[in-house]
Amino acid sequence: MRYDIPSFWHTSLGFNFIIKLTYKVYKLHDLSEIVVNGIDFVTIHTGVTLELAKRAATSMRVAGVVSRGGTIMAAWSIHNDKENPLLSNFDYLVEMAKEFEVVLSLGDALRPGGIQDSHDELQIQELVNNSRLARKAVESGVQVMIEGPGHMPWIA
Repeated sequence: MRYDIPSFWHTSLGFNFIIKLTYKVYKLHDLSEIVVNGIDFVTIHTGVTLELAKRAATSMRVAGVVSRGGTIMAAWSIHNDKENPLLSNFDYLVEMAKEFEVVLSLGDALRPGGIQDSHDELQIQELVNNSRLARKAVESGVQVMIEGPGHMPWIA
């Protein structure tokens, strides 16, 4: 059986808490405690850079940032005018994933929320970012999944 805890999602502390969150608090309180409990994979939204967050906020996208975790990281980055802490501390996350044999699932925060947004510049740039990070993780001996190209409807 696989166990996944999408990062940040399992906490219901609210938006104001997330905005004030520091990477140190997140690292010590959340991910470190999760991986030692034997999960198989963790979803992290590393592909949303500060630049992409700012561009998404002012873009003409129909649905904007459609991922909860991606929205949190984008909002944090814009509010603090700092790079996504999961991206800037990616090497540490890779070390932790390797030590505890956790697969990294790189979330697709800028996936299309509607047909009009599909394959736009924001989605493709996030995919490129995640691809580069995936290569880096694999070269370090960590298994990686890249989410995408978005959620697909179930057709029975």
